[in-house]
Amino acid sequence: MSELLRASNVSFAYGDRLALRDVSVSLAPGELVVIIGPNGSGKSTLIRSLLAQRSASGSIEWDGRALSTWRRRELARRVAYLPQTPSADPDQTVEQVLRLGRAPYWRAFGIESERDQQIVNDVATNLGLRELLPRPIAELSGGQRQRVFVGRCLVQEPAAILVEEPEHVSRSETPDRAGAVLGKADAGSSDRGA
Repeated sequence: MSELLRASNVSFAYGDRLALRDVSVSLAPGELVVIIGPNGSGKSTLIRSLLAQRSASGSIEWDGRALSTWRRRELARRVAYLPQTPSADPDQTVEQVLRLGRAPYWRAFGIESERDQQIVNDVATNLGLRELLPRPIAELSGGQRQRVFVGRCLVQEPAAILVEEPEHVSRSETPDRAGAVLGKADAGSSDRGA
């Protein structure tokens, strides 16, 4: 089985403070990898480095290609990211937040396809969000908001989802549903050859 991610000897410093030193990690399709450590140990820095949000040294490859060769939009089609504190404009509706996950696929001028809308509808149905689609995200409970942000990742149809503080997903009001849908995302990635 080929590796989806291979990172070797990744290092990063904030000024003189070393946050990562020679960290190596790999991820195969269908594999769950958990990085555990105390607060401030570099877990978030590592995730951001794997997504080219930090300029780390070392080697990072997705699908056998150096991270530096990926365009941001292209990488976003392959890898979704759920940060520790996801955000959205409080006036945005659930549907608008979900649709933003399709941005890597939009055509010129942000034109969405019928397929984009179908994927949003399918994910909303799978996560039990259909009845919430017209509601502003600011009106939702914390667990409902978390499901929306998981959904925003899933509509990207990624081969991998990098989740900061994954216990937030498991603490949502329906952790079994979120876990089952994340499992479906994994199964779906193999359909795309990941």
